[in-house]
Amino acid sequence: MTTTRMLMGASALVTACMALAGGAQSATLTASVYGGGASLPSALIRQIGDCYGNRVPLVNIGSVLSGAGANETVQTLNYFNFLGLPAYNCAAIPAGNGPVDPNKTVRYISTGSGTGANGYYSHDAKRFWGDTDPSTNPAASNYPRVSFAASDFGQSTADINSYANGGTRNATLSSEIVMVAPGVTPVANTTQYGNPKELYGAQIQFPWVVAPVAIGYDPVYKKVVDASGNVASYKFHLKTVNADGSGGLLLDMPTVCKIFTGVITTWADPALKTLNGGLSLKDVTDTGTEFDTLPIELVGRSDNSGTTSIWYRALSAQCGPQGPANPYLTAGSQALPTSLQGAAYTSTNVNNGPSFTPLYALGKYTRAAQNGGVAKYTAFTYAKPDTETFPGSGIFITLAPAGAYTQGRLAYMGADFALPAVANTNQNTYGLNTVAIKVGVSRIEPTGGTALKAFTNLLPPESTSTGLYDPTVTANGLRANPQDWVQGINTNYTFKSGGAPATLLANPTGAGAYPIVGTTNVNLYSCYVDAATVEGVKGFVNYFLSSKTVATNLTGLLAKAGFSAMPKAWITAATQSFLTPTATKFDLTGLQTVQGSDVENLYILTKGAAGIPASGAGTKTVLAHGSQCSAVTVGA
Repeated sequence: MTTTRMLMGASALVTACMALAGGAQSATLTASVYGGGASLPSALIRQIGDCYGNRVPLVNIGSVLSGAGANETVQTLNYFNFLGLPAYNCAAIPAGNGPVDPNKTVRYISTGSGTGANGYYSHDAKRFWGDTDPSTNPAASNYPRVSFAASDFGQSTADINSYANGGTRNATLSSEIVMVAPGVTPVANTTQYGNPKELYGAQIQFPWVVAPVAIGYDPVYKKVVDASGNVASYKFHLKTVNADGSGGLLLDMPTVCKIFTGVITTWADPALKTLNGGLSLKDVTDTGTEFDTLPIELVGRSDNSGTTSIWYRALSAQCGPQGPANPYLTAGSQALPTSLQGAAYTSTNVNNGPSFTPLYALGKYTRAAQNGGVAKYTAFTYAKPDTETFPGSGIFITLAPAGAYTQGRLAYMGADFALPAVANTNQNTYGLNTVAIKVGVSRIEPTGGTALKAFTNLLPPESTSTGLYDPTVTANGLRANPQDWVQGINTNYTFKSGGAPATLLANPTGAGAYPIVGTTNVNLYSCYVDAATVEGVKGFVNYFLSSKTVATNLTGLLAKAGFSAMPKAWITAATQSFLTPTATKFDLTGLQTVQGSDVENLYILTKGAAGIPASGAGTKTVLAHGSQCSAVTVGA
């Protein structure tokens, strides 16, 4: 029998999205949504959460996770004020429009992508994420459960298989955890955990933001302190300066590769002068000789990091041999190549300046935890009165003695930790600048707009060109497979579009595309513990994907934070697959009509739900999304 499929029109999908948003606004169910993971978009997620629900601080994980010595930090970020149409000030009433749903609270802890994923797979928030407010109750975690995780790398096929069938996640890392097979009871007080699919429903993973990874630096490379403590600063001399105050240093990818593989090690290298229009980067007022041998100090991540995986993937694909070989292997990694790893910086310490034992070694990365630690170490904060709090030792104040001090650090980091985006996210006040990368004759800055251009012709699984479900289009994978939604770390992974190989995010070729690009991906469960949590999770994710306040080009929250919304086709596909209630229907002749999706049975529901029946005159109903929750009794 011939089967016909009628795909829901775009206007109907928009109506469905609006219904979800409207439902959130009028909801009376109260719930908290608990998330953790990637540090690259942490401020962004916090600000979106503060627009959607009640304002709470961003939490940054500490080195001691729980108990009396727990040392995470918290930061209250600026409310976002959207000036587009319709304008929306996220500040609380009466100063602003208030939250979209005052009955919901989204909590987020910045742990790094790897630790966030461990919390998601294990559903053990306390072990991996820790306490969020030890000052009020050191023995109890404010994360009683896991609702979602954010990660800047795609979960591997092996990890996804361990979620459903049992197995070891991070089998080669010290943070490995074991999910038992369905029906097996985990051994108490070990790294074993119950089978996630059996306990929380099928795994959901899809990209929800396009993320450029910036190369950041402090514009000041030298400070001279006189006997009275006055400081004179000298900045890199740039031929072209960005109008938005974010810098102007220009590199091309061959030079980036040579710097971050240890081939180019000083700021006076002729290659940098050539890219600066033939002008030396030395400040024209600097009469000293320190710049002639000023080392380039590389800075990167010490934790298992999604930001590192994006960075690593780009250098693996674009650098080619550097010396005898490219140290960034094609297999990709969440950690820097062992041969390039230098000393580790402890982010709670004062920034190691010239009066401290130098941490750097030429051609190797000094490593710090999370994007915040990298930004702190990159900043030239020495040679001024510094006030630092040391655990257990009170306040420590240092003032640089008279003399000349130099520092030239170059780091990969989220664009939201440097100007101009950091002025909106309030992540730090270091004033770090970002590198523009020369591609052909164009200088391309790390913005959401330039990152989005890397997605030219990339489509989600089983989708038409507009993102609507079409099961005949399988060149991009299947919607039922979480790994098919996200490009993995491995640079050999290839998206396809229309049956032909398409551009890898590892090496974008779209016109005007920034070359170091990835996605921040959300990991969700399909079965949640109660209706309020289901409403909170779906409402927050839908708001993240579809709100004009968040997603508007140039002026929305994503753009102001240095990111981009996913292309419309991806938003349509994700909304249709996971957020929109739809059903399979058959008309009286027996021909099948697909409304919305009828895809992978992953519509998010409450535990124990047996599915949503179709309805309508002249139809016979079958179970639609949600039947995967009927046997789930725990829920996320």
